[in-house]
Amino acid sequence: MTDNVTDGMPEKPIRFLDSLVAVRADSTQTAGQLGITEFWAAQGHGSPLMIHNRDDEGYFVIDGELQFWVGDEPPFRRGAGGFAWMPRGVQHAYAVSSPSARFLCITTPAGLEGFFRQVGTPAADTTLPSGRSVDEEEGQRAMSAVSDWGVTVVGMPPDL
Repeated sequence: MTDNVTDGMPEKPIRFLDSLVAVRADSTQTAGQLGITEFWAAQGHGSPLMIHNRDDEGYFVIDGELQFWVGDEPPFRRGAGGFAWMPRGVQHAYAVSSPSARFLCITTPAGLEGFFRQVGTPAADTTLPSGRSVDEEEGQRAMSAVSDWGVTVVGMPPDL
């Protein structure tokens, strides 16, 4: 992965927590049926344990490797070309387990991409953030907004 991870990207990415994201398809483009957000993140980036109440969520790994925790299943990893599905109502989390990763977050119906836009900020540059470097203010903004998007945080992120 290059330092400038978004070479050739048509729109400006968002710095979301400790990652870069770009909304690739949103509710206005898919009649509310599908949202696709592309992520670039360093090892350790991930989510807390959470439950989505409004949408199903899938992850397609383009480059690198992610570890997933879904319901009562044992943790599992997916590398480039791999896919993981998290149905609504089921506790889940993910984390980047390789030095860096590029992946798609796919939600159905659409809408969750609004959370990334609300919490994130336009990226001043397109270099990959290193490690878990979440700004405290941004973290608080995310925790305050998450329930508005139908997500319940149920625990800390699991360890890799």
